[in-house]
Order: sequence, then structure tokens, then C-alpha cells
Amino acid sequence: DKFHYTPGMVKTTMANADDVTSGDSYFMAELKSLKRLFLQDAAVQHYYFIDEIFKGTNTTERVAASHAVLDYLNQLSHLKIIAATHDIELTEVLAHQYANYHFNEHVTDGEIVFDYHIKKGPANTRNALELIRIMQFPNRIYTDAQAYVKQLET
Repeated sequence: DKFHYTPGMVKTTMANADDVTSGDSYFMAELKSLKRLFLQDAAVQHYYFIDEIFKGTNTTERVAASHAVLDYLNQLSHLKIIAATHDIELTEVLAHQYANYHFNEHVTDGEIVFDYHIKKGPANTRNALELIRIMQFPNRIYTDAQAYVKQLET
């Protein structure tokens, strides 16, 4: 494997937050952060790191808008994009345009431990419910959520 790097500008859409003083919802903060990515000089190489795109809105529109934005950005030759997501649906609809990579986790002594070894393909494990259990939410929440996941998957 080879790695070729062209110097360029680095932009991120991480650490978005709602802002009560300006009246911006979390989703509006995301939109503003993403919008600035479209205003860049095409003569300069850019590297974009996009974390959990559109997590501030509903599932259907999140996947649809995320797909449209990432598809659009992928068509621009002066951009290299790394997008992180937990949306299984998004990894599926973009599989023909983006290479999926992940690392694994396991639970040890009540903590989730990540191996940080990059593997090809989308993640095939989930950890949100396990984190709920580890954080000692009422057990009923954990078991009800597990049961609901099983319903959704059938």
C-alpha cells in the first residue's frame, strides 16, 4: 500500500453545538458548519473530516440529506473526505462511492475497549445499548431496548 499526500486545507464539522443565545438549534449549527465546506477555493486541495453528519435530525431525512451531501462532495476533485458515522443505512447507500473502515470494541471489566486496528468494511457490531448497561441505567431500559432492537431487525 502507498500513501500520497498533497498539501492542502483541513476542515472539520466536529463539535457542533446548539446555541440558545443565537437561536440556533443543533441541526442549524450542523448546517452552518457544513455550508462553509461548499465555499472553498477549488484550486486548492481540501481534506474534510465530517463527524456524524446530520445527527441533529430525524432518521429518514438524516440518511437522505447525508447521502446527497456526501455524494455531491465526492464528485469534487479537489476534495478528500473522511466521514464518520454510526448510521448503518448510510454506509449501505454510499458503499459504491466510499470505502468503509472500522475498528472493533469489546467489553472488559465493565468498560468498552477499542482496539483501534483499522479493518476494511463497515462495523458489524453495536455498542450503544452496552454503554447504557455499563453506565448503570435502570436495567429495564437496557432490556426493553434490546427487545425493541430485535423487533426492528425482524
